[in-house]
Amino acid sequence: MDIVAASACEALPALYRLAERVEAATGPDRELDAEIAFAIGWRKRNGEEWRPPGGDWGLVLPPFTENVGAALMTKREDCSWGAGDLDEDGNPWACLTPRVAPCEDYSGKAVNVAMSVVAASLRALAARVAIA
Repeated sequence: MDIVAASACEALPALYRLAERVEAATGPDRELDAEIAFAIGWRKRNGEEWRPPGGDWGLVLPPFTENVGAALMTKREDCSWGAGDLDEDGNPWACLTPRVAPCEDYSGKAVNVAMSVVAASLRALAARVAIA
């Protein structure tokens, strides 16, 4: 197994575990935001200076677990998404569906819509890693 394949195998369960932790959290959490950022390829330097994949330094850490707009930054570009504030159990939910095969839904349910989007996004990213 080459280094890239080994890294992908290690990332897969980590992304699923992080999705589960996001769903289990009791509310927005800046430490969890940092873990999400690292998991999706963001980097940090000089204390609080952040850079997204392929982007420039100088950004602040987005509030992924609090703001739906920030949460959507975690979404795969090839996915459509939907979300709501109440499912059949009264919980916020989100669902991502790739627009290319395999067309499988990835869902998240958490204490707010932003965290639901992040959980679904992490599962969709893990699925992409598994396919690669």
